[in-house]
Parts: sequence; structure tokens; C-alpha cells
Amino acid sequence: MTAAAVTAMVVATVVLSSPGISGPDTAAGVAVLPGNTPEQLRLVRECMPRGGPVHSMDGDWRIAEHGAAEGFRVLAEYRDEGGSTAPVGSEAGFVLCTPTDQKDMAERAVFTHWGFKPSGNLAGLSGDLQPDAYTGHTHSYTVGEQRLQKDDVYRVVAGRAGDAVRRVEVDWVGGRRTSARIANGFLSHGSSAGRCATPRTLRTRRPRPWNRRPSR
Repeated sequence: MTAAAVTAMVVATVVLSSPGISGPDTAAGVAVLPGNTPEQLRLVRECMPRGGPVHSMDGDWRIAEHGAAEGFRVLAEYRDEGGSTAPVGSEAGFVLCTPTDQKDMAERAVFTHWGFKPSGNLAGLSGDLQPDAYTGHTHSYTVGEQRLQKDDVYRVVAGRAGDAVRRVEVDWVGGRRTSARIANGFLSHGSSAGRCATPRTLRTRRPRPWNRRPSR
């Protein structure tokens, strides 16, 4: 990744359902994992072909204590022309599933604990928005008879959102704005490096209540 690629900034604008609603109480329900449809269960299994999360340096080394694929749920699936991006989670943590054209070159299903603590803290949302993943995945594939390997970078933003949040917009450096997918109290967004800069900093802005006058 070049130096220029790590100097960009992305801003998330959080839109609430009612003016002035914020705080821990808006997170009610985030601790409840959704069920999987048959199609979503297939996505989970394809994302974790070893039957569960694996070691970050060895895709064949499954980390059994991080759980089995059957215990993970598709939390919020973002789709575009590149494919499907989704955090796939359990009560303890999650892995990120990003688009791939060739399954044998897919990104490793590496586990992250909720709250970045070993026990996991799924319900530990202290405000309206909790970014849990803010990273880049390598989209590797081969071309031609020689099977020359190509590597693109896919930008991923994922996290948890309180009940009052209705929309999360991502403002990329350069002026491009996109909306994340929100479902079940979770959010997901993916974008190829060719269409946006690399996110470095994430912050939230809440709209000013309509009936509050600015201080003098």
C-alpha cells in the first residue's frame, strides 16, 4: 500500500430517526443476532471454507475456539457491481466477507472480537455508531493462460448502529459520497480501491435538533 493511499479520510454522517436522540439506550436490540436464510448460510460457509475462522497468516489453520461457521450470521450485506460485502458474526465476534471471483484466492476469514476484547462485547455500544472494522481486503485473482496474479484492494467499513440511526453516509476524500447498508443493528459498506481513496479516520456527526437555537 503506497504512502498516498493511507492519507485519505472518510467521514460518516449519522442520521437519526428523531432530533436529539442519542446515547446508550439507542443500542437496544444490537445484542440480538439475526437468523440466516438458506442463501445466507451458504454465504457464511463459502466465506469460511475451513468450517470457521482461520489464522491471519495461514488460511489452512482453523482457530476452533473462535467458533464454527454454523454459529455465524450474516449481519448486514452490502451489494454493488463488485459483489457482496458483509460482516458475518457470532455473539463473540465477526469475520469480514468480501467479493471474490476465484474462491481459491479469497481473503482469509480472520476473526475479530466485538469491542476488540477476547470475551467479546456485542452489546457494548456507547453511542449511536460503533465502527468495528475499518480496513482494506486484498482481492486477488489470476488472468490469462499463464494465471498471472493480480491484486486489487477492497475498502471495508463495518460496525454497529443504535436503534435511532436510519442512515450512515460515508464521505470519501475527493468528494464521493455513498451510503452504508444498515440491517439488524449492524452496518456494512465496501468499495473497490479504483473508485475511492483509502479511509484513515472515521468520525460521526449528529444533526442539530431543529428546535435548538445556536449558542451566542
